[in-house]
Amino acid sequence: MIVNKLVRANNISGVLTFVKNNELKSFGMIKRDKGIEFVKSTISIWIAGLNEFIYGNDRNKALSEFQIENTADILSDRLEFSNITVADLSLVFKKAYAGDYGKLYGRLRPDIIISWFIEYFNERCNTVAEINYKQHLQSKNFFSDVPRNTEKMDFRSSIQEAKTFLRKNEERIETEKRIKITQQKFNEK
Repeated sequence: MIVNKLVRANNISGVLTFVKNNELKSFGMIKRDKGIEFVKSTISIWIAGLNEFIYGNDRNKALSEFQIENTADILSDRLEFSNITVADLSLVFKKAYAGDYGKLYGRLRPDIIISWFIEYFNERCNTVAEINYKQHLQSKNFFSDVPRNTEKMDFRSSIQEAKTFLRKNEERIETEKRIKITQQKFNEK
């Protein structure tokens, strides 16, 4: 699958970064733009690929076309999966191929595939919560450094003071960059 070649992410954080950097649409957005059949077809192709990988030409044990379509229907209809993208789909199946969801022992069933997505979705939610919490802490730390006047101050002067602080902070960062570049040039000689 071409998406597997494009998405080099091996974890959820990597997928989220890839999605953000490449502005991938979620399945919910794709449903709105191209219809639910497009989403179902996309999921069906991935399931069929895994089915063929596991069973090869042994159609007696493989999932039937009906099972593949119904599994894709269930996954595309579940509201909690509407935020999942093709990059997420790629990672779920990469993990399945690698046995991260447990060994298949030659048995692939719709309920197993759905359980992978539930597990992945829970992992994804936890990862997003961790990332948001870290960003919250970083912004909290940033704003804790903003000087505040303990006396009563009107709103305009507090905004002006914050702008001055930000400008000075940017100047400090630029100065540090110039110093670093100068040091690198000096070390090269």
